[in-house]
Amino acid sequence: MDKRVERKKLDLSSRYQALTHDLQWTTSYQPMDKVFPLLTYEGIRVHDWSQWQDPFKMTLDVWWRQQSDKERRLYAVLDAFAQNNGQIGISDARYINAVKLMLQAFAPLKYALHRAMAHSARSLPGNALSTATQLQTTELLRHAQNTVHAASVYNKYFDGMHETPRWYEQAWYLAPIKSFADDAASAGPFESLVAISFGFESLLSDTLYVPFMSAAAHNGDLSMVPAGFSGQSDVNRHKQAGIAAVKFLLEQDPENINTVQRWVDKWFWRSFRLMPMVAMLQDYMVPKHVGSWKESWDTYVEAPVEALFAELAAYGLKKPAGWHEIGRAHV
Repeated sequence: MDKRVERKKLDLSSRYQALTHDLQWTTSYQPMDKVFPLLTYEGIRVHDWSQWQDPFKMTLDVWWRQQSDKERRLYAVLDAFAQNNGQIGISDARYINAVKLMLQAFAPLKYALHRAMAHSARSLPGNALSTATQLQTTELLRHAQNTVHAASVYNKYFDGMHETPRWYEQAWYLAPIKSFADDAASAGPFESLVAISFGFESLLSDTLYVPFMSAAAHNGDLSMVPAGFSGQSDVNRHKQAGIAAVKFLLEQDPENINTVQRWVDKWFWRSFRLMPMVAMLQDYMVPKHVGSWKESWDTYVEAPVEALFAELAAYGLKKPAGWHEIGRAHV
């Protein structure tokens, strides 16, 4: 007689609970405020960490499988592009200047944000939220690497793509991007989470990914396109996690609303400072245009942000200060 016990396969919700919430513990040989010294630094009050729920209920085993599939598909396209001399199929050599700017600005930005999110992941005691933040941290690093790899084929044929870190440190036109990353990294763990996952990715990141990748495809760049859309699928999850994190903070304690509102006001505008570079790429630098920055703003920011804050109004959160001034500036 077979005495082996048949193990019941857990459903997705139960697996997520077991691999995140059930791993939570309270330290014994060191006090919690020493293990997590920044927990009370910003005045945020969290009474029950178990209330945090990842909208996608992502666990590490599922995440590895998904990322592995994305990497295989991406590098198959990059290899085919390189082997077939894809660089001769771009619309115009002027397009390479747009690639250079993407390489100088957004690859280092993603790497810097990866380090900032790692800081938040270490500083947050809630195991489920920390797990989601760690996954996002690794994805930001992957996005930085993929941008560099996608542009590497051009480095063999066009000058000016070397020493990207030095450009990031010294070029004056990259100062808003470096300032955003540095300030997000030096903020407290909760503010850093709101700055990156909500202020940038939930509200404005679609203007970076979708329009430029569409322009890249229209200009014959089949190297940057798969790299961008591979990252976009991750960013869609980051957006939902950022919204869930803001809701979580607002539900935990009514005193959190003033602090979170101040962060939303601040980091929306800090994120908006990154947008002129995207607008310049879209309106002036690509030889073949697929749409204007104004059209992208209306489609990917104006309507979605209005709908998002209509939902968040029930939590007491208002649209970023000065939101209507931006709308008038784009008329």
